[in-house]
Amino acid sequence: MTPRDLGSLAAARRLTSAPFVVSPGDLAAHVESTFLGEVVGACEECLTTGAIVGDDGGWPRGIPPQLVAGRAIAALTRAPALAGARVEVRDAGRIRSSGPCVVGEPLVAWAEVRALSRWQPGLAYLTLDVSVRRPQGRELVAFELVLEVEAAEVDAA
Repeated sequence: MTPRDLGSLAAARRLTSAPFVVSPGDLAAHVESTFLGEVVGACEECLTTGAIVGDDGGWPRGIPPQLVAGRAIAALTRAPALAGARVEVRDAGRIRSSGPCVVGEPLVAWAEVRALSRWQPGLAYLTLDVSVRRPQGRELVAFELVLEVEAAEVDAA
């Protein structure tokens, strides 16, 4: 992506991620990190995922909206329209959930470009309205996202 390509992001008006899923491992890592974050100062080496869930080792199939949003952000930053650019997340707004997401369910993130601010040549801030949907189109999670996008340097050689 070159500095001139940054302007085309506003013209595209929509970014779409490749389909993604939240795996059981993603959910386990999220639950464990949340749990360990709440037990600061405890004997963390004694705490394992098995200690949290008990003998059956099963996880609930419902996915927290924060985890879905995190996977959606990761998928959007790899969208073809942003290929070749350095993308950094600057802010993510309040997450609105309108339905449950299930582990292993294919999801797609759609982002509508609400604003493009060009601070200097080669650097822009994108404000996106993100919607995470099932392939059939039902919205499950929505939030606002601000990305800093820096165009790649072009070799003159």
